[in-house]
Amino acid sequence: MLAVNRQDRILKLLDEKGFVKVSELSRLFDVAEETIRRDMEKLERQGLLQKIHGGATLVSEINEVPPMSQRKEINMDSKKRIAEAAIKDISSGDSIILDSGTTTLMLAHLLPDIDISVITNDINIAYELSNRERINLILTGGTQRKGSYSLVGPETERFFDMYNVQKLFLSTSGIQLEQGLSVSNTLEAHIKKRIISSAQEIICLADHTKFERSALVTFASINCLNKLISDEMVDKKYQQYFEEEGIELIIAKDMK
Repeated sequence: MLAVNRQDRILKLLDEKGFVKVSELSRLFDVAEETIRRDMEKLERQGLLQKIHGGATLVSEINEVPPMSQRKEINMDSKKRIAEAAIKDISSGDSIILDSGTTTLMLAHLLPDIDISVITNDINIAYELSNRERINLILTGGTQRKGSYSLVGPETERFFDMYNVQKLFLSTSGIQLEQGLSVSNTLEAHIKKRIISSAQEIICLADHTKFERSALVTFASINCLNKLISDEMVDKKYQQYFEEEGIELIIAKDMK
């Protein structure tokens, strides 16, 4: 099969499934996995798919984001670098909120067992931290949102009424100067608005794929942030905006 035909088939399978694995495509087309990776690299350069660990997912042009099970695998190296940079902002005695998200989950995974209080509405994050003896873990109530590990709803919103924390590590699906920070779900947006009001310092963890992307629901303007940690140097217009608004920009570089 010609490479162009194989790549067309890959895109058709992505349309049907939303996610494909390198190993499965290798068997399907009877070619080496390295051949499939080269196909994916070409399609990614054309903006037609997003490579992830072990496979690829469709590039979302509009409001929807991949399910959590897929998002956990996207840009894992970048998320690790961002999480490692974020840990530098956490000290013994801090009270923090870890917003529901895949980069904040990576932060929880890497977080050392120190004397801090952590509030989260993410079941996976709570599980990750459940065996840390020195961390005071506080899990919100609420209803699990389908396709996600986050807890949402009126109970979750009311929970944050009684807490005031020092730092919030915030996730977002999209960042645009005009639309601000956005997510694909109204219930998630309500929770994010509430947790922003509960924290003294707002630190957003966002890899480069979140920029110039607008999800369905705006939950805050960018200038609510005190700091943003990303994996690559962001566009100059954002750098200028951050400087004007007094938002600290941290680029988590690959140290290899």
